[in-house]
Amino acid sequence: MNPESSKDETFFKICNSVMKMEVAKGHLNWRLSDIAKDADVTRSLIYYYFGKEKEPILEEAFRYMIDLFYNLDRKNSMNIVDRLDYVINNLKNMPWVFVLFYMQKNSDNKIGELIREAELKLLEIFKEDYPNLSEEDFKKLYIMQLGCVAHKALTKEDLFSIFSSEITKLASK
Repeated sequence: MNPESSKDETFFKICNSVMKMEVAKGHLNWRLSDIAKDADVTRSLIYYYFGKEKEPILEEAFRYMIDLFYNLDRKNSMNIVDRLDYVINNLKNMPWVFVLFYMQKNSDNKIGELIREAELKLLEIFKEDYPNLSEEDFKKLYIMQLGCVAHKALTKEDLFSIFSSEITKLASK
């Protein structure tokens, strides 16, 4: 196994456990030992990656999940349908991420700020990908995406049908 991929997998497991415990136990009501047990890692490994303070650990876990789901740095070139399919498939194994997103989205804290910044950046990406659409159209597409993510039972073909017709309709305005 590639050491880099093992490191990425371990980092993911820790972040995933942090998000899971945040939903299961409440805001910062979890212990690092809870995370270590759930992620099947040692506490010292958590200290190595994140330190000992829960708030920064939670923020880093949110940053990681935002990067994973929003693809803001565009590591993977994805259109709306591919990105949604990717998100929906990942959320099947991590439904707590979606719950946390809605719990924290409008919070007056660093987590809420991170989510709102990511949403704005995603709208900028939409503008690059679909330059003929208005600000209202972008918001409509985003809201449609959130609905699709909440639904979770859509196939890639369903997503293609929904978004290809909507983008065509919006672009013809």
